[in-house]
Amino acid sequence: MLNQNGKLAVGLLGVFAIVTLARTLVVEIKACRKQDGADTVTRLEAEFAALRQHLPPLGRVGFGMNYPESEGAKRHYLAQYALAPLIVEYPPAAPHEWIVRHLKFDAAYSPAPGETGCVLRFRNNRGCEIWRRTTPPASILTTR
Repeated sequence: MLNQNGKLAVGLLGVFAIVTLARTLVVEIKACRKQDGADTVTRLEAEFAALRQHLPPLGRVGFGMNYPESEGAKRHYLAQYALAPLIVEYPPAAPHEWIVRHLKFDAAYSPAPGETGCVLRFRNNRGCEIWRRTTPPASILTTR
């Protein structure tokens, strides 16, 4: 049995635990309300999946972006997942007929040398673009 001081300590501990839990719940509920309904991964997956109808069903596509490397790797992996069975290469090992770009609006993007001779085929309002090569790259023209 607990004496009166022990009962008081257990009671205070219980009140402290309840207050801490309530504060944590309030913080988490506020954070959830600030979100636009979807986490970043779900939102990016949906953006890349919407590009699927504008690309060939199989093959390899190049991938360009102007995000920092840490963020860019995540976007590349999500593009690869959402666009499967296409193989999404970043950085492209060779010139591709199709190039998918995911761009930040507040940063400049310089096309890679392998991206010249392409025309824009599709662009959405979230920074996703699809380009298609209209002329063969020089490496194809000079190789026999």
